[in-house]
Amino acid sequence: MKTNFDFKTESGFTLIEILIASYVFLLVVLAGTIIFSSAVGAKMKASAFWETQQDTRYIMEKITRTIKSENIKGFKITNNNQGLWLCDSANCPSGAPLYRFYLKNSEKSIYFGEGTAVETKLSSSNIEVTDLRFGPSFSVENNQPYLTIKLTVRNKAGKKIEEDTLTLRTAVSLRNYSN
Repeated sequence: MKTNFDFKTESGFTLIEILIASYVFLLVVLAGTIIFSSAVGAKMKASAFWETQQDTRYIMEKITRTIKSENIKGFKITNNNQGLWLCDSANCPSGAPLYRFYLKNSEKSIYFGEGTAVETKLSSSNIEVTDLRFGPSFSVENNQPYLTIKLTVRNKAGKKIEEDTLTLRTAVSLRNYSN
């Protein structure tokens, strides 16, 4: 006689085994997603910082190369130490300079001009210049004038990129000077 309670002994998975396997699979997928997400975020942050650094180095290089050019014999610091005139005479008269650099605070950008020509924007749209300072100094050994330059920028924060600040400082001596 056959009853309804006869069980077959076929192998298979129980409900608890399936639930445990699903839970372990979910944990592995979740861990992989978190690791991937943080790797992508770190790459985006590193890329934004690299771009900020490149833009800042370009500005600093443009300023230092111009200061070291052969025809620069004097300088004048203007605009609360945020502007620089480079002249072809040592005393740098109040007339038109050969070159000029200055920070335009309203735009948070650095501008460069030759003589009386229209200025061109040096800083890219990816960065904001938060500080630009020029300072005159003299070498103790030979009384040679040199400029100290401090440039602070920050990248413009995007949807997933944090705001980073970068400061570069340098000292540049004039190529032409007289003892």
